[in-house]
Amino acid sequence: SLLSKKSGIKSLTYLRIHYAIKTFLAERRSLEFIWRQFWDETGRTDVFSHVMPYDSYDTASTCGPDHQIC
Repeated sequence: SLLSKKSGIKSLTYLRIHYAIKTFLAERRSLEFIWRQFWDETGRTDVFSHVMPYDSYDTASTCGPDHQIC
C-alpha cells in the first residue's frame, strides 16, 4: 500500500484473498475500505481498496450476479 501511494495509485482492487477474510468483509458489507498501514497514524499512505465479492476469477464470474450481462 505504501508503494502504491508513493507511485500515485489512489485505489486498488483485490481478487484473490483468503476466503475467510473475504467472508468476514462480505458479512459486514465492508468490501470497500481504506487500507491504512498499522504504523501510519496520519493516513498519509491510505489507499482506497475494493475486494471483488465473487469466488471465481474469470471474467464471467467477476462481472456481477447476472452472468448474461458479460
